[in-house]
Amino acid sequence: MSTRRRPEPKTLSLVESTEKAIAAAHHLTDMDGAAVDLLRGLARKIDAWDRIVAWALEDVAETSGRPAVPANDNVSMPTYMKLCEQLGLTPAGRKNLDLKEAQRGGKLNAVRALRPVEGGRQPAKRAAPARSGVRVRAAKSVHSAVAEADTAD
Repeated sequence: MSTRRRPEPKTLSLVESTEKAIAAAHHLTDMDGAAVDLLRGLARKIDAWDRIVAWALEDVAETSGRPAVPANDNVSMPTYMKLCEQLGLTPAGRKNLDLKEAQRGGKLNAVRALRPVEGGRQPAKRAAPARSGVRVRAAKSVHSAVAEADTAD
């Protein structure tokens, strides 16, 4: 009995994913060109680093020694993510830039989007301010009149 392995799904490189995200971001303009080019460069650098690590791991498997990987790069990925956010290529970035996500859920969500929202809920109705204690004094006098009538009996 032979066992068949499922082919692994093809994953996009970071460069390919970045290009797809840039193509889908219709809000980017020519003024964003330098930042977009920097983002592409960082994507290439991170993809190249992944290849270097893969080669080092293959070498370790053959030699059973310590991998010969260059010094760790701990700034490229955070810089890439921060730049994606600033360009509106992440959910938080789109929120900060007030970019609307694609409407989901049809007409109901379209109607909800038109309503003013405060912290994810409809704004609470606020009670009208009390008028200079007129009602409070009237209530006290009614209570005192009832109390007097009870004691007189």
